[in-house]
Amino acid sequence: MRSTVAIAFWLLTTAGCAKGSPIDAGFDAARDRPDAQSIFRDAGPAVDDAGADDGGVDAGAPEDAGGMDAGGMDAGGMDAGGTDAGGTDAGGPDAGPMGVDAGTGETCPSLNMGHTPTLDGSGDLAEFGAAQLITADGPVGSADTYGITWDRDYLYIALSSPVFADGLRPLHIYVEARATLSAAAPTAGKEYDGLTAELPFSATHLIAVRRSTGSPPYNGIYGPGGGWTTRLMGLVDGTDVFSEGTDMVSVRVPWSTLGCANAIRLTAHVVNGPIAGNEWKDFIPSTTTPWMAPGGGYHEIDLTADPAVTGWTLR
Repeated sequence: MRSTVAIAFWLLTTAGCAKGSPIDAGFDAARDRPDAQSIFRDAGPAVDDAGADDGGVDAGAPEDAGGMDAGGMDAGGMDAGGTDAGGTDAGGPDAGPMGVDAGTGETCPSLNMGHTPTLDGSGDLAEFGAAQLITADGPVGSADTYGITWDRDYLYIALSSPVFADGLRPLHIYVEARATLSAAAPTAGKEYDGLTAELPFSATHLIAVRRSTGSPPYNGIYGPGGGWTTRLMGLVDGTDVFSEGTDMVSVRVPWSTLGCANAIRLTAHVVNGPIAGNEWKDFIPSTTTPWMAPGGGYHEIDLTADPAVTGWTLR
């Protein structure tokens, strides 16, 4: 009796495996599983394949096309949406300039957010707070004034002065931008109209702008290479440089070119031309001496602090 039962049981199980057990082809392909495949074997499994059904167990499995690859660690996880495309790379420290997180929408998120003036070349000093205004020394007009501020994308500088009536007189702003400022070392600046400025520090950048750009265009950010003949970036009228009248020049300079420094040294002046005793006009600070080595004084500015001039250090 037991032998007969055992044989019958063996026949039934053998027949079931021939049709397809849950280990093999799954349940009835047309009725029970949308994939018509097992989650273990090779015809459409979650682990080995991309999934015969994009909306089923396969496409959404954690290790396959909808999991670790397309929607997990690769395309939608560590790669496309994680460490690579949407994380450390595209949205993280690598995608932005100087290794900054582009996903924040800010070039240098470590800087003080300051504020963002709207510049157009007409009455731009009103865009700066009272604490961001500096009276120019060696003025051409009675009220020559600088406005200086920044946000996490740009450094903004404006100068109101009738010195710009001659469109070829440039405003030169020398900046030493560093993560940490070491001891200052005087150097020479850019030659212009036969005059070469003396600088009290080793500038990393020169911001040079005038009302008449000339041909080739003059306005730009220059590096010290070749005696300041290397233009690192052109500054475009109406986008970066603004001067609608004859007594105002404003400029915004991207930190992506200057670098995400924590501090800068800064001096500025207008090259007035070879006019005896008046070669340099509208300079800051009042102690700077671009006509005489080693260059006099300069401003030292902590960019992580508020832009108010009263917080700057005069060296």
